[in-house]
Amino acid sequence: MLTEAQAKEVVEGSLEDALGVTRSKLNLSPNTSFADIAAQKSAVNAPQESLHQLLITLASNPSTGVGRFEHYVDVNQLASDLNLRTTVAQLIDLVSKTAVGKLCSNPTDPHEQTCCPYPSTCPKCGFPVR
Repeated sequence: MLTEAQAKEVVEGSLEDALGVTRSKLNLSPNTSFADIAAQKSAVNAPQESLHQLLITLASNPSTGVGRFEHYVDVNQLASDLNLRTTVAQLIDLVSKTAVGKLCSNPTDPHEQTCCPYPSTCPKCGFPVR
């Protein structure tokens, strides 16, 4: 799980990359919705396309997405909870709660490992960390 500060960095950086607009030109207050943010950008893309690009950026961009903190996020889970009315604060909370780091390879109970550095074997069960 990401901290709130890390999730905020991921969301702001991903919005910037997905929309092609610098943070200083976007109103990223907590109550601003994605539709409002997309409207701020004089975009050729429809807001729905920008939303799709945001999902891709959050999940897979190594410099701004969750991967920069060695975490992963299920795009399908994000997509089911994200829409044009989602606010910045809700998106930060969603990313914080759904992003996971490395897991141990325990087949019955794979659990998240404490970050940085990740252990090679799980201190709880002894299975390798992947």
